[in-house]
Amino acid sequence: MPTPQPTNSSTPQLEAALRYLRRGYAPIDLPYRSKNPDRIGWQNERHGPDQLRGRFSSNGQLHGVGILVGEPSGGLIDIDLDAPEALALADVFLPSTNSVFGRPGKPRSHREYVISPVLPTRKFRDPVLPLGSKDDEEHARMLIEFRSSGAQTVFPPSIHEGGEPIVWVEDGEPLVIDGYELLGCVFKLAAAALLTRYWPRPGSRVRHDCALALAGALYRHNWDREQVVEFVSAVIRAAGDEEARDRVTAAITTAAQLDKGGAATGLPRLREILGPTVVDRLAEWLHLQPGSMASASDADQPPVWRPTVLLSPEESEAAAKDTFIDRYIAYATKRTDAPAEFHEALSLSVLSVVVGRRAVLRLAHGDAYPILWVLILADSTLFRKSTAMDIARDQLEQLDRELLTPNDFTPQRFVAILAEHDGRPLLFVRDEFSGFYDGLNRLDFMTGLKEALMNVYDGRPFRREKMRPKGTKDSPTKDDDWKFDVRAPFLSMAVATTEERFADVARVNDVHSGFLARFGIVLPGKDLPERKPVRAIDHLVEELRAKLVAELAAMVKLDSIQLSCSEEAFARFNQYVTDLESEAERAPDRNLVALVGARISWMGMHIAMLLAVADTTQRVTLPHLLRAILITEAWRHNALKVLGSLAPSKFERRIARVVQRVERAGERGLSRRDAMRAIRASKREMDDIEATVRERGDFKVHTVATSGGPSIHYYPNVVTHVTPVT
Repeated sequence: MPTPQPTNSSTPQLEAALRYLRRGYAPIDLPYRSKNPDRIGWQNERHGPDQLRGRFSSNGQLHGVGILVGEPSGGLIDIDLDAPEALALADVFLPSTNSVFGRPGKPRSHREYVISPVLPTRKFRDPVLPLGSKDDEEHARMLIEFRSSGAQTVFPPSIHEGGEPIVWVEDGEPLVIDGYELLGCVFKLAAAALLTRYWPRPGSRVRHDCALALAGALYRHNWDREQVVEFVSAVIRAAGDEEARDRVTAAITTAAQLDKGGAATGLPRLREILGPTVVDRLAEWLHLQPGSMASASDADQPPVWRPTVLLSPEESEAAAKDTFIDRYIAYATKRTDAPAEFHEALSLSVLSVVVGRRAVLRLAHGDAYPILWVLILADSTLFRKSTAMDIARDQLEQLDRELLTPNDFTPQRFVAILAEHDGRPLLFVRDEFSGFYDGLNRLDFMTGLKEALMNVYDGRPFRREKMRPKGTKDSPTKDDDWKFDVRAPFLSMAVATTEERFADVARVNDVHSGFLARFGIVLPGKDLPERKPVRAIDHLVEELRAKLVAELAAMVKLDSIQLSCSEEAFARFNQYVTDLESEAERAPDRNLVALVGARISWMGMHIAMLLAVADTTQRVTLPHLLRAILITEAWRHNALKVLGSLAPSKFERRIARVVQRVERAGERGLSRRDAMRAIRASKREMDDIEATVRERGDFKVHTVATSGGPSIHYYPNVVTHVTPVT
């Protein structure tokens, strides 16, 4: 087929390259119908608009459009689904994205994502096929490519080397996702594709045995039952198993047998059926056993890091029992069918505010106060979050309503209320926290409040001023009206929302600042609690309620509570801190794991302090600390799961786009008006962005007074000389 010639200086490929450049990608020109740039140093090319026009219009020839993925394109990752098995399974294992393209022969074979952190390129190959020197042999081996920095992908509207047009299926924004989460999805997809390729053929008598062994292997390695069923059913359906439903039933039966301590087959039987080459690669990609059994070139990183439980079974058995926590759970579970995990956390919130700053553990590095922030994440209605919180509220209202924050505890009133209650403990209870938290992020006059909250959590005094109101002759302004000086703050929190709403408003920056890491994150267990019918409250429940209130009232009467700590408890606490630091060193995202670990260890000490007060010993012992670690380990795993999966919010993505444009503008600067147009932001939205940028120092904001009003321009921080724009 003859190569078509362009009829003018502009081509669809040039227009696409310019459009990709505006999106923040790094486009390069490719020879027509080729995926090879065919020149040295293409990985280092970075072209502006004029350069692209010159390269795509040179010699009157057509070109293809390549995108340098990874770091050059702001973390853009291309998942190339080479194998038909991978393409068939992609919708099951890969998260949905609005950026998908392919060609008629392989539609939807390229899925685009933006990740952070940016991970290196990974190639997942079929270990059974021999290594080949020819492109077609290498292509047959390749299952999936995780293309990142150092690689490039041919983008629409290029022509594939086979003559087919490369076209968009969905030309929208790529999904922004955590890099390790996406890589974990790709490892699962690669394993499923490999299994599908070598699954026993139709009619084989070992198909059933294969499904049982696969389910047993996965379940033994801490996969949830739902995950096992999803994985096994996806493989057997993609393999065309004529008895797919029976195989899935068998997988469920295997999980049930293992739950009861029964026997089930696993990796050894799977090796007998599929061969050691396939199963060893499967075990590596799914992290089913320690050690590597395959070459690092196929996938040179462990698939997904998982935190360990830093408490032995023997220590769990030695943890304190028959505590206030247990009595509270026994009472609350008779009132509602909310998960016990919620009642456990809320019992500690109640204890925390009842004890307040009166309980102190004096340590060499400073005083420790038992402040706790608890965040419950669960679906609405289904898990009875509000009902569980009402039970906690009721306990405190029976005791002293002043322990609860007022109903008008909004971000705007935050500082004033803390100042009014200086020296007295407060519990902030909110069964829909997302709106309050979003207000902290969005309201420009809330700047610095999260830092103030973190000071409160750490028990440190803080001072805050607001704009001084105008007074009159008869009523002059007092300092108390505009200056707040909080010397002895104590604010515990028990808040809740859904995981979906939390993901919408949570900001990755709040993880790294330590704000979100200060929350003990509580998730419901795997199984729904047994539903309780609506009924009248009985005298037994009333008695339990009264006993709990009496226990709390006795604590209120205590004066200053000078706590001590046994040497055994100190030694175990220091070991816990060391274990958490060691775990962070081994983790892929060391920063997140270290941040959560540093906070979770002190949550453990605070809980142990509360248990020591509640049992009247006023001495933190080893059983107290072990019970506390038992609780905080669950919270830590929850935090790593929830916070580690947070993608940058829409607000943060907008900030990133503005920062990127400012850096490209360099010394010329970027006007506020142009920035608003580029991201389609309203004046109020741009005000929020600008306030956040000023707080974080992402770039310089320069304002010049003109006859038409202030002119605002943005400049990169690296610029040493700013030329005012008039």
